[in-house]
Amino acid sequence: MLRDGEIHVWRGVIEENPAPGAVVPAEAARARRMGSALRRREFLACRGALRRILAAVLGSDPLAVPIMESVHGKPVLVPGGRLPPIGFNVSHSGGRYVIALARGAGPGVDVERIRPRPRLDRLARRFFSPAEQRAVAAAPSPLEAFYRVWARKEAVIKADGRGVGLGLGRFDVSADEGRPTLLHARWDGAAEEEAAHWSLFALDAGAGYAAALAVRRPDARLILRTASDAGTDPRGHRMHD
Repeated sequence: MLRDGEIHVWRGVIEENPAPGAVVPAEAARARRMGSALRRREFLACRGALRRILAAVLGSDPLAVPIMESVHGKPVLVPGGRLPPIGFNVSHSGGRYVIALARGAGPGVDVERIRPRPRLDRLARRFFSPAEQRAVAAAPSPLEAFYRVWARKEAVIKADGRGVGLGLGRFDVSADEGRPTLLHARWDGAAEEEAAHWSLFALDAGAGYAAALAVRRPDARLILRTASDAGTDPRGHRMHD
C-alpha cells in the first residue's frame, strides 16, 4: 500500500517493439495522432505501465482505471466515488520513462535526454530566472546544468498543476549536482516561505539523462521502484527519509 508521505517512483526503458500496452481506445487513438513512432511508443508504454501500477494500488483491472485529463492537461483520476486520494505523474524522453505515485499529494516528475544545444544561453534567458541563468553559466558543464534546471523546473510546474501558467521565471531551483532545492517561489498564490513547503529529488534515469521529482510536501520520502515490478504492491527501496 501507499503510505502517507511516501512518493513511489518507477523508472523504465522503453523497448523498441514493446508488447501491446493496457490502454483504452481513446488513448490508442491519441497515440496514432502523434508525429513520430518514438513518441507513440513512449506514450503507449508509459500509459500502459501507469494503468498497471494504478490497478495494483486500486485493486482493479488496468483498463478500468478511470483516468482523465485536468484542465491543464495533467492526467488525474476521475474524482468522486470511493477512490483513494492518489496523485500521480508521468514523463518520458529519449526511450526512458518515469512514473510517480503518492497518497494525498500531487507529485511532478520530468526526465530529459541530454542533447547538445548550440544556443544554450539564449534558451536559458528565455526560460530560466536570472539566478538560474548565472548558475548554469558558472557550472563546470553548462549543458548538464541546463538540463538539471530544466527537469527540476518541469517537475515543479507539473506538481503545482498549473503547468507553464505558474510562470517559469517566478521561481528558482538549484543547478548543482547535489540534492535539488526549490530556492525561491514568487508565483501567484505562493505562501510565505513557499519554498520550505517543497521537496525536490534528483532521479537516476541513466547516463545521458536528467530527471527530477517535486512535491509540495516537506517531509516526503522517496521510494524507488523498477519497471519489472510495475503492477505489484509497492514495497520498494527507501532512498531518502
